[in-house]
Amino acid sequence: MYKLYHNPRCSKSRAALEFLTQNNYDVEVIEYLNTPLSPADILRILEKLTVAKHMLIRSGDDDFKTLNINDVEKLLDSEIAEILVKTPKLMQRPILETRDKAAIARPLEDMIAILE
Repeated sequence: MYKLYHNPRCSKSRAALEFLTQNNYDVEVIEYLNTPLSPADILRILEKLTVAKHMLIRSGDDDFKTLNINDVEKLLDSEIAEILVKTPKLMQRPILETRDKAAIARPLEDMIAILE
């Protein structure tokens, strides 16, 4: 079973879901803006990420800029989790989580690479 952290308003997220559906992957879709993630959920995803952990945050977003964080690359996992719990729209999307890995599907090939 795969988990797709999905924002239906995002074209990349819709493309990831379409790919998984068309290729018959058993996927649980989690609309994280409607069903907020817990700090533990975010920490689990961070541990599985195939890229640098700070990449989970949409640091170019205006809401992020109001946080006045000078170096996103130096954030601790707990700080990333706190930011994303308070402001879930700052989480990159879509994210595919498998048993052992998690990937941000930007580009879609990054998600495909972790499919088992």
